[in-house]
Amino acid sequence: MEEGIKQNVTAVRPLQVKIEDFKKELQKVVAGSDLPPFLLEMIIGEYLSGISRVAEREYIQARAEWEKGGGQNG
Repeated sequence: MEEGIKQNVTAVRPLQVKIEDFKKELQKVVAGSDLPPFLLEMIIGEYLSGISRVAEREYIQARAEWEKGGGQNG
């Protein structure tokens, strides 16, 4: 890197840290919702179903791209 040129470096949070932060925030939201558990279960279940559909589409797309690129075992 040349002198006088500043490099903009952003630290990336490790995945484990992101997961723990997400869990803590979710816990705060759930606790602060004042909703009964049966409603939370229903709402979170619907949300999980949506996430599962997105994950499945991403898997199918990634698999197709990998196979198109001559994917091999391993």
